[in-house]
Amino acid sequence: MKMLAIILISFLAISAHVSLREAGGASKRIVQSWVSKRGTMGNVDAWMKANADNRAWNACAIVKGEKYLYFSRKWKRHVIINVPKGDW
Repeated sequence: MKMLAIILISFLAISAHVSLREAGGASKRIVQSWVSKRGTMGNVDAWMKANADNRAWNACAIVKGEKYLYFSRKWKRHVIINVPKGDW
């Protein structure tokens, strides 16, 4: 549930200037992909995959009290970096 709130806040920030009905492009594709995959992949993995599939390399995920994840470019590829709470 915590991750769901963070993802929804992120989506609302992305689409702050357009209504949900008018939202399109990558934002809409990312949310549709996340919704369709989160049941099998979990919220965090589905969120990161949805962003990677749409080349939205500025995405991140925060799991309260546990870790955060972000994309980093390594040798012409983007990889997910997992930073556990102990390394903050």
